[in-house]
Amino acid sequence: MKEGRRTSGITKKERDCLVAIRESAIAPFPARLCDVAKIMGISSPSALEIIGRLKGKNMAESRNGMITLTSGGLAEYERIILNHRVFESLFVQSGISMEKACRDIKSFDYFLDTRTGLAILRKIGSPPSCPHGDPIRVKTEDGS
Repeated sequence: MKEGRRTSGITKKERDCLVAIRESAIAPFPARLCDVAKIMGISSPSALEIIGRLKGKNMAESRNGMITLTSGGLAEYERIILNHRVFESLFVQSGISMEKACRDIKSFDYFLDTRTGLAILRKIGSPPSCPHGDPIRVKTEDGS
């Protein structure tokens, strides 16, 4: 992930859909439309409409009811998750409950660029994981 990567102009629903697609996939099987809709708490036609917008932004692909993220969609997911876990760590270190931190951060983690997330990560001591125990991974220019 490039340090200065800016946001891509996705909406909150598109953010939620990217996360649902990535996190509902069980390797080696991609996400299914019905699973994405269920995770998001919306109807399948509504999920399909949001996925269509992501496809138009070259972030998702679908075939036979199976949805995958493109390399651009995966990069966007990774940027969002990095910001989410970093700010969740900051909020919890500041005395906010894990549940409230997670809920609140979902409303803005997709707005932030990578540079902001990395600056905060350094400021809070570069913890290896978020309060939920999920790793905070920073990709370098070479993809490692």
